[in-house]
Amino acid sequence: MVTFFTFTAVLLMIFSPVLLAVLLRRRADVHWHIFLLGALTFTESQVVHLPLNHFLEEWGVMVQQAGLEGVDLWRTALVGGLTAGVCEELARFGAYQLMKKRGIENGVMLGIGHGGIESMVFGAVLTAATVGTLSDLQGIDRGTLDLLPAQLEVLEMQMEAFLNYPWTLIFAWLERMIALGLHISLSVLVWKAVVEKKPVLVGLAVAYHMAVDTVVILVSNSDLIHWQSNLVFLLISLPLYFWALRQWRKLRSAAPARGGQAFLPAFLAACRKELLEQVRSRRFLIVISVFAGFGILSPLFARFMPELIGSIEEAREFAHLIPEPAAADSYTQYIKNLSQFGFILVLLMGMGSVAGEQERGTAAMILSKPMPRWLFVFSKLLIQMLVYSVSLFIALIFTFGYTWLLFGPQEVGPFLLINLLLYLWMVTFAGITLVGSTLGNTTAAAAGFGMAGMVLLLVLGGVPMIGQLAPGGLIAWANQLAVGEEITTNGGAAAMAGVLIVLSMLGSIAAMERKEI
Repeated sequence: MVTFFTFTAVLLMIFSPVLLAVLLRRRADVHWHIFLLGALTFTESQVVHLPLNHFLEEWGVMVQQAGLEGVDLWRTALVGGLTAGVCEELARFGAYQLMKKRGIENGVMLGIGHGGIESMVFGAVLTAATVGTLSDLQGIDRGTLDLLPAQLEVLEMQMEAFLNYPWTLIFAWLERMIALGLHISLSVLVWKAVVEKKPVLVGLAVAYHMAVDTVVILVSNSDLIHWQSNLVFLLISLPLYFWALRQWRKLRSAAPARGGQAFLPAFLAACRKELLEQVRSRRFLIVISVFAGFGILSPLFARFMPELIGSIEEAREFAHLIPEPAAADSYTQYIKNLSQFGFILVLLMGMGSVAGEQERGTAAMILSKPMPRWLFVFSKLLIQMLVYSVSLFIALIFTFGYTWLLFGPQEVGPFLLINLLLYLWMVTFAGITLVGSTLGNTTAAAAGFGMAGMVLLLVLGGVPMIGQLAPGGLIAWANQLAVGEEITTNGGAAAMAGVLIVLSMLGSIAAMERKEI
C-alpha cells in the first residue's frame, strides 16, 4: 500500500500542473515557453532564497523548524515568510519584464509554471526521497541516529504515519495544489502591478506571501493533523483566489480555435509515421541488435573472463587474483555496458529526430497537413520510448536466461527493477536529446545541444546534496541491486527522472512552437 500511495501522490504532483496548463491553453492563446519561464522564475528565486535562509540560520536570526516554540518559532516563521515573499515575488516581477505579451492568461501560465515546478521538485521528488529513506529506516534503532531530540520526535511521527497511514501521502498532493493556486493568484497580482504600473501591488504580494508562509510554519509546529493543516492553508489563501478569479473573468481573452476534434487521427498518424521511419531507416533493428548483443555478452564475459585471462601467457600469473565469477558480475557487467554504450546510442538515435527532418524539408511538409507541433514532437519521444522498451526487454530476456544457465537459478524481481531503473535513465537522456534536436537547426547543432545537456546532468551527479537525485542515482541504485548489498532506496532519483522527462517534453514543444519551419 505504501508503494501504491507513493506512486499515486508522486504522479499527481508531477502531472497536475501540466494538466492545468493544458486546460488553460485550450481556453486562451498562451504558449509553453511561459510555463517554462515560470519554472525558471521559481528556480532562480530558490537560488537566492535557500542560501539566504542558511546564512540567517548561521547568524542566529532563524533556527531549524523542528520542535520550535515561543519566541524562536515566531521569529523563524516571520523571517522565513519574509525571505520567501521577497525572493519569489521579485523574481516574478523580473520575469514579467521579459514577456512581450502582457495578457492575464500569460500571468496565469507563469503562475502555473512557478507553482508547478515547486510541486514537481519540492513535492514529488522530496516525497519520493522521504518515503525511500523512511523505508530504509524500518527495523533500525532510530536512537542510534545522529539527530537532535526534536528531529528524532519528528522522525518517529513520520515513521508512524508512513507505516500505519500511507494514504495520508495524498494530503501532500492536496497541499501542493493549494500552493499552486496561491502561486497563480500571486502571479496575477504581480502581473497587475506590472501592467498597471503600480509597484505597491508587488509589496502587497510580498506581504500576502509572507503572511501565508508564516501561518504555514506556525501550523506545521502545532498539534494539527494533515487535513486540518491543509484546511488552514486553504482558508488563508481563499481571499486571493477569489480576487484572481474575478480578474480572470474580467480580463481574459477569447480562446483560439485549436482543432481538438481531430486529435486521435492526427496522433495515430504521427505515431505511425515515426514508427515506420524507425523501421525503414533500420534504427529500430540497430538498437535491438545492440541491446541483444549486450544481453548475451554480459553474462558470457562475466563467466569466462578469468579463463580468457588465464589463456594469455603474459597474464596467466595474475589469473588467480580474479575472484570466482558470480551472477552479480553478470548483472554489473550488463549495467556497465548499457550505461556506457547506451548513453552514446541514445544521443545518436535522438539528435536528428527533429533537426534531421527540418534539414530534409519533411518537417514543413508534415506540419502543413495540418499536424499540431506539440503532437509532432510528442510522437517522437513516445516512439523512442517504445523502441527502448522493446530493445531492453529483449536484452533482459537474454541476460537473465544466460545468467540462469551459467550461474544457476536467479530471482527475477530485483533484475526487473534493475531494468526499470535503466529504462528511466535512458528515457531521461532521450528527452534531453530531443530538446537539443528541437533547438538545433542542423543535426550537428542538435548533437552539440544534446551532448551539452547530457554532460550537464552527469556533472550535476557529482554535486553534493543534489547529486543523488541526478540520473546517475538510478545507476547507483541498480548496481546495489545487482551485487545484493544493503540497498538505499533512491525514490527521489526516480521521481526526478520523471520530472526531467516531462520538462524535456515541454521544453521541446515550447522550442518547436517558436521555431520557423
